[in-house]
Amino acid sequence: MTLNSCNKDNPKTFVKVKVTTAGILPSPRAGVPVYMFLENHGPSTSFFRPIHSRRQVITENNGIATFELGEMDLHIINSQTTFHFGVFGGTSTSPTILGTASVTIKEGETKEVTISY
Repeated sequence: MTLNSCNKDNPKTFVKVKVTTAGILPSPRAGVPVYMFLENHGPSTSFFRPIHSRRQVITENNGIATFELGEMDLHIINSQTTFHFGVFGGTSTSPTILGTASVTIKEGETKEVTISY
């Protein structure tokens, strides 16, 4: 008897969030935590805080935080999913939003967004 796995070869899906300094000559920001949210509650609500994020990735030397998205992250029925990303400052008890970005993506795509602050 042979057992076969139901492992599908799903294409990889990535969102790359580039974090830079604001200004005329933006430069990459390394070592910055970027937080991913499935809903955009906006900066004006207390729910848009790092503690409510689904995932966190730290930017590398090039200022890019790469989020690899799996089946559990993506809306299979709608064929596309919108993700919201935030960079925060301040303290853990009183975080301030430094910048946000949103992106809509389908399975197998790679997209890049930029947050400048």
